[in-house]
Amino acid sequence: MVSCTQTGETMLTKTYVAASTGKTILSAVTPVFDEKNTVVGVVGIDVGLDTVMTVPYTPLTLPTS
Repeated sequence: MVSCTQTGETMLTKTYVAASTGKTILSAVTPVFDEKNTVVGVVGIDVGLDTVMTVPYTPLTLPTS
């Protein structure tokens, strides 16, 4: 698996079971760069799939020409 520190891009992990809750989650992670564009860390957030599934879906409507 390629990491965000290797690609330099924000990415989503595959789903996994959180050890602390037993719930299925995924993580959104992004690298943090210094002024020389060197990766100095990673920032991430864990999101439960139960949360994702409750977000209302609104389809994108594109204008027709």
